[in-house]
Amino acid sequence: MVKCKSLLYYPTWLFEKSEICGLHACGKYHHMGANSERTFSRRIELSWQRAGWIICACIVLLMVISCHNSCLPKSVLHGLGYPRGKNTCTLRAICDLKHTDEELNKSIWGDLKRSTRTFNSSSRSPCWIDSISGRYRCLPGLMLIGNPKCGTTDVFERAIQHPLLARSRHKEPHWFTRHISLQSFDGARGNGTHGRGYLQNWDADDVRRGDLLTFEASPSTLWDLGRIRVSQQHSSGVLVPEGLRYLLGSRVKFVVCLCDPSRRMLSDYLAIGVRAYVDDIKRAAGARLDGNKTEQLTQGLQSPAYFHRHVTSAISHFERCEQRLTLLECLYVEPYQLHTPRPWLAVGAAAHFLQVWLRYFPPENFLIIHSESYYENPVPAIEKMLTFAGLPPMTATSRRAVAQMAPANVNQMKKRSNFTMLPATEALLMRFYSRVNTKMDTVLSSFAAV
Repeated sequence: MVKCKSLLYYPTWLFEKSEICGLHACGKYHHMGANSERTFSRRIELSWQRAGWIICACIVLLMVISCHNSCLPKSVLHGLGYPRGKNTCTLRAICDLKHTDEELNKSIWGDLKRSTRTFNSSSRSPCWIDSISGRYRCLPGLMLIGNPKCGTTDVFERAIQHPLLARSRHKEPHWFTRHISLQSFDGARGNGTHGRGYLQNWDADDVRRGDLLTFEASPSTLWDLGRIRVSQQHSSGVLVPEGLRYLLGSRVKFVVCLCDPSRRMLSDYLAIGVRAYVDDIKRAAGARLDGNKTEQLTQGLQSPAYFHRHVTSAISHFERCEQRLTLLECLYVEPYQLHTPRPWLAVGAAAHFLQVWLRYFPPENFLIIHSESYYENPVPAIEKMLTFAGLPPMTATSRRAVAQMAPANVNQMKKRSNFTMLPATEALLMRFYSRVNTKMDTVLSSFAAV
């Protein structure tokens, strides 16, 4: 191997390794000549100086973060791994900041509100006449907003047996939390991520003729409070509950399914987490795994030992977050780490998310369904939910259909029932949720419950 000249600013090992890659940089450098050699050395010197300045800047940035951990700018949040679109106002919003009507009017929610004009006061659902097409349009009047893996699919499938409940074409549009667009309902194109596509979840003419109540069930709505994919000028930090109150007023009602947060996290992990891990490993391997290897990998990830590692990692990360931010802020930003185990941990802190919703809607607009008691006898819970929504009682035919339905997601329930969580894992989760849900009893006492 050719020995490199003038290695004052460039380490020998880098030239040696470049030959391994077939780049022979040292050989090319050896024939540059004296002037080229001096120029090359000077460039390397400047590169090291720039690197030094960058390191110093990073140190200063970390010092700023440690001194001002309660109100971080958007660029810093993104550097810490949080999503684009967050800004100072968004973090302050979780700490009880409300926006004025003028601020809301300038946000995307103002654009949406201007599209809806005036709702038809005689309709069960929030509907209006499109100013451009002249067509009848509707938004949901009843929303099943969470919590995921607490029986939301089963509640949805049984409730839509009522003839006056108009289900959304897609059970979980997730539009307000994940797909809300800059375009208004009037000006949006007809694809699923824009406003017009969301409105197509209901046949508004049928809603108008039958005086139906529009219904959707996106379980991210409870906890995904502000993930709005919009441009920076519209990123005003308006939380989803605040935007919904501004857009729909108090006429919309919400149903929330709650369950044991530890079992909820396990169910989420078995249903979604294992598959996500397998996909990540396949991408890292750079090749497709055959069926046998994929099955072996899946079985290994479904073991109690691996789930314990998953929980330990999630709690450790959350505790590190609390060294920089408050508990509320960590609960708010953590769910956006969608490719890690951490969102499934934070989602179980329902008490805090419900408190945020109570800033914008009165308790009378919520019905809590406890999944454990619901599964023992679902019919009374569905009947109470329909009464809460302002619908007449079910007919005998509908009631019989509800009672005879098999539970939804049976395979997932079997997986969870056959899984034995390690005692150490249970203790970790119990300790975490008892700390973050300390006000759960007080919060739930405000709501009607089944």
